[in-house]
Amino acid sequence: MKKTNKSSKILLTTIAVIILTVSQVWATTVDVYAEGGYTDTKFTINIYADIRPTAHGALLSAGVKLTYPDSKLQNPVAIKNEKEWYFGTPENMYAYIDPYVGSAGEAVFLLGKFDQNNPQEGVEGDRTHLGRIMFDRIVGTDIPSQADFSLLGGKVAPFVDFATVTGVELDDSVNFSISPVVPSSILNMRGVIKILSVVSGMSPDEPVRATEMDTDNDGVVGIGEAIILLKEAAQ
Repeated sequence: MKKTNKSSKILLTTIAVIILTVSQVWATTVDVYAEGGYTDTKFTINIYADIRPTAHGALLSAGVKLTYPDSKLQNPVAIKNEKEWYFGTPENMYAYIDPYVGSAGEAVFLLGKFDQNNPQEGVEGDRTHLGRIMFDRIVGTDIPSQADFSLLGGKVAPFVDFATVTGVELDDSVNFSISPVVPSSILNMRGVIKILSVVSGMSPDEPVRATEMDTDNDGVVGIGEAIILLKEAAQ
């Protein structure tokens, strides 16, 4: 009888471990993070997501809200990444909601993708660019720090921010974070190093996605983009 009890405990423990492992595998499929860079007069925030699709499929939608210090930053201009998030086809996109910056200290992005030629495609991959917010720094104020910003879901329930192409809601399993703020020249040089790594046949530390870095819209990320970043870093 004791052996049976012991065997039962071992079996239950094993099942619990399996359930926990499976839940961990499925629990987090999206990490969203913001990177801020500054010059003497400007401040720019880029928002990215590492999207790791499972059997639930890639993302159909994404919604994020960035809060920022309006005592240090003003005149926000927000741009969504329409090369990645669009309705229609890449050649014929339908207009949809632009990022909202009408509330002081907040910028909201509500993004979606529906390619009419491939409805199940969705958006996936590391360092997927969601959008960018550009500010003017307020003269006489300190440089905004990491602690001045927060990142969270774009809308509260019952609105669903993150959903997959199979209709699975992921809002409760998304991780949000803010990266340390650095000079824009450092971010630009990181971009140069990534591009040159690809051009030289090396593997960059982070993915190089044409939907963000193809600034001349020729479908290729190469020396031209590296030169543009070097010029910006030198300003």
